[in-house]
Amino acid sequence: MAEFQMTIDGKAVSAPETFGVIDPSQGKPFAKAPECSRAQLDAAMESAAQAFRHWRRDEARRRQALRDCAAALRARANDLGRVLTQEQGKPLAKGIGEIHGAAFWFDFTASLELPVEVVQDDGLGELDAQHPWCYVELREDAGDGVHERGVDEFAR
Repeated sequence: MAEFQMTIDGKAVSAPETFGVIDPSQGKPFAKAPECSRAQLDAAMESAAQAFRHWRRDEARRRQALRDCAAALRARANDLGRVLTQEQGKPLAKGIGEIHGAAFWFDFTASLELPVEVVQDDGLGELDAQHPWCYVELREDAGDGVHERGVDEFAR
């Protein structure tokens, strides 16, 4: 049975405990996943915050990291699709398709222009569009205004 580790601060880390990942078609575990402790979670969050301080202004590097993620997903789509099938019980073709879909979104997100200013048209309401280097989130409020924020506004 496969046993997975976490990555914290760029290093593989074992957890003091694990839990079984159940294959719904068999009703039995097919892998063991790490049970993250509170201290490990805090360390991961601190590491991410430190890393972001250094690379938040390097837009080219961030775009390339997203493209690299897309390429890695495509290269292992069949293997990762099998894991999704085992983990979620979905048909293999759908699992592989989901991996390709995730790769598409990484590439799409890397292509977005990220506004760093707030734009609001007439104050009758607003439509928020936040581009925080994950997925585009659109939230419609009453009215027809537009409000866009760049990632750096949220990181201050």
